[in-house]
Amino acid sequence: MDVPLALIADAANISEEGKLNVLGVFNRITTRELPATHPQLTLVLKFVADAVEAGQTKHLEIFLSDPDGQKLLTLEADIEVPSPKDPGKPVELVMPQAIAGLTFERSGPHAFHILVNGEPKARVPADVVLAQEDQGQ
Repeated sequence: MDVPLALIADAANISEEGKLNVLGVFNRITTRELPATHPQLTLVLKFVADAVEAGQTKHLEIFLSDPDGQKLLTLEADIEVPSPKDPGKPVELVMPQAIAGLTFERSGPHAFHILVNGEPKARVPADVVLAQEDQGQ
C-alpha cells in the first residue's frame, strides 16, 4: 500500500460522486505567540493498494513530530483493503482526517508521518513560525 497524496488543508470532504474536495492547502502555521492552538486542520491522505491486497488488514499510524522528533500526537487504526471496483485494478482509499485543537508549544519544523504496517509511506511538513510584531513600517 502506497500513499501518493498527503497534505494538510483547512477542510476536505468527499462528494456523493466520489470527488475529493480540498480547501486551503498549507504547510506553514504562523502565530503571534506560543503555545499556539490551531483550531482545526484536515490531514488528507490517499492510499493506493494493489488488487492482491484486497481483504488484508493494514495497520495505519499517523504521528505529529516536533522539531526534536518527539511525538506530539499519535493516531492509529486498522483498515481493511476493500475489493477493487474494477477487477485487477488498484484500490484507492481517500481519507480526510479532521484534527481539532492541536497545540504547538514551540516554533520550528513539525511534520505528520504516515506509516503503514510500521513502514514510513509519507511525511507532511507543518512548520510553525512565530510572526514578528509589526515594526510600524
